[in-house]
Order: sequence, then C-alpha cells, then structure tokens
Amino acid sequence: MGRSLSVEGTPAGPGNSGILGPVPLLCALLSGAAGLLYQVIWNHELLLLFGSTGAAAAAVIAAFMGGMSLGAWSVRRRAADHARPALGLYAAAEIGVALYALAFHALLSGLQALYPGLWHTALVHPALLELLRLGLGLVMLAPPTVLMGATLPLLVAALQADRRWAAKSVGWIYGLNAGGGALGAAITGLVLLPLLGLPDTRLVGVGLSATAASLAWLARRPLAVVSPQSLPTEAPGEVTPRGSAHPISRGVLLAVLVGAGFASMGYEVLWTRMLVLITGSSTYAFSLMLALYVAGVSLGSFWLAGKVARLRAPADTFAHLEIGAALLVLAGLWLFARFPDWQLEFYRTWGTTFDSGLVIDAILAALIIVPPTLLLGAAFPVAAEALGTAERRT
Repeated sequence: MGRSLSVEGTPAGPGNSGILGPVPLLCALLSGAAGLLYQVIWNHELLLLFGSTGAAAAAVIAAFMGGMSLGAWSVRRRAADHARPALGLYAAAEIGVALYALAFHALLSGLQALYPGLWHTALVHPALLELLRLGLGLVMLAPPTVLMGATLPLLVAALQADRRWAAKSVGWIYGLNAGGGALGAAITGLVLLPLLGLPDTRLVGVGLSATAASLAWLARRPLAVVSPQSLPTEAPGEVTPRGSAHPISRGVLLAVLVGAGFASMGYEVLWTRMLVLITGSSTYAFSLMLALYVAGVSLGSFWLAGKVARLRAPADTFAHLEIGAALLVLAGLWLFARFPDWQLEFYRTWGTTFDSGLVIDAILAALIIVPPTLLLGAAFPVAAEALGTAERRT
C-alpha cells in the first residue's frame, strides 16, 4: 500500500489516530440532524412572512442551498492553501450556527417590520417581488448556511487523516450526514414542532450543534494539507485502471455537476409542491419531503461509499446514475396522477385517523421520492471520485 495522509508529518493510522475516525462520523450525524431541524423551522418562519407560495418556498430552498454551496467552496479553497486543524474549524463553524439559531427569531422580527413596506413597493412588478423574497432569504440564511456548508469538507478532511477511512471518507460522511438529516427533518416536522413549539425545538437544534462542536473540539488535532499525492495508493493489481471511454476535462465536469445540482434542487421544490396536494399542510409536506429526500440520499451514498475506488470510469457511472434518476422522476409524475385513487383505498382500509393519514402520506411520497434519491445519493461520492480523476489527469 502507498503512503497515507499525514498529521503533522506523522503517518496516520490505527496507532496514532486514536478515536479520530468515529468522531467525524458522529459529528456528521449530529450536524445532519441539526441542519435539517434548522431548515424545517426556518422554512416555516420565513414562509409565514413571505407567504406559502411555490415561489416563496423555492426562494427559501435556493437561499439555503446557495449558502451551503458557497461555504463548501470557500473552505475547500482555504484548505488547499493552509494546513489547518480541521476539527477545530468544524467546531467553530458549529458554534457559529448555534449562536445564529438563537438569534434568528430576533433578526426575523426586525425583518417583519420592514417587509410590508418593501412588499408594497415591489408588488407592482411580480418578478421584482420574487427577487425581493430571494434576496431577503439570502440575507437571513447566508450566515448560518455558509457555516453549514463548510462543515462537511472539514469533516471529510479530518476523516481522511485516518487511513482506515480515507478511501471511503466522502461516502460515509455524506451518508451519515444525510441520515441524520432524515431523522432531523422527520422528527422536527412530525414530533417536535407539534409537541414543543418553535422556541423549544430551536433549543434542541442548538443542543445538537453544541454537542457536535464539543466532540470535535475535544478530539481536534492539526491536519496536514490534503493533496492527491498523499492519498492512499494501491499496489499493482488491487484496482482497475481509471479512465473513461470519453475522457472529459475538469471544467466540463464541474459544469455538469452544477447542472446536476440545479436539477436536484428542482426536484426538491417539485416534490414539496406535489406533497402539499396530498398532505394539505406545507409544514408537514416540507418535513416529509426532506426526510424522504435525505433518507434516499443517505442510503444511496452508503451503497457506493466503499465501491468508488474500484470504478473503472467514475464519470461514466455518474452520468448513468443521473440519467436513471431523471427517468425515475418522470415515472414518479406518472404515479402521482394515480395517488388520489390509491389514497382513497388506503383510507378505506386503514381509517382516517391522523396517524394513519401520516403513514399513508409517507408511503405514497416514498414511492416517488426514494427511488430517484437513491441514485442521487450514490452519484455524490462517484462525482467526487470523477472530479479527482479529472484533476489527476491534468
């Protein structure tokens, strides 16, 4: 085997990594649960202000995901230039998110005082009104989501310091983060908000963030810069040659990844609007969509986490997964047209209680959301591998 990632010049491995591996994995799980809890309650609060329309929901989702993308990009650039203690930076980011969560309601109250006047000004131009919602959503969500976006790359970098996990770090971190998010979204929308209300639910999220930050801070250690040369290399015959029948440049691959991300967020908005027609509640619909979405992504990421290093052509595999996901989304639209009849049959069989209604809605929603998100989740570690292959080729 080749040389593994080093920590302050010392080879990483079982002898000196201690509990490093489990800590980033547990932090990823807690971060995912807290992040989706925040997304559900912030979406609920912002839509009360903006109005529960499709455009308003899309603006909130766009602001949330845009901030996370910016955070992931910015921390990756910094990590390329400086050796940083990744877990220490992660702990700082989580504490920043928790502090902002505590201040969010007060900040939103200030925005509520300004919004009516801005709304009347922009009302004469519908497009301007949507831009206003998007802009205000960005203002409110950019600080915490940029920090959230930074957490995953930092956890991946920390986990890659342990050679036992380096080869599958992206898939495992992403999968556990998404799995925690699925639990967070489901429990928040279906249990915590009805039982505790917004203020106490917010405190649950703050507690999760603080716990993750504390674990990372206690286990922090300086981390050397992650470079392609420091990744584990395989002995001859252990892996198949990398490549593609049609090699593509890094720039083209990045453009494809941007398009795939755009499509994924489009699916999220589409499914939210579809589920409102089933559940009759935007909060339940959003929570249910998020829980199923990230559950599928989590399972898909685990599915290929340990296999990406053996793919002969990761770029081709990524393309096949994205095409498969698109076809399954189209099949879901065909299924959705039959949901009213199926829903009625379920109600006749299981009754019309609140609990049975939730189960019925979850089953129907899972039919259209889980299959494509399994492929979307599998595509993430494959995309990371394809990008690494393209970078090594240049």
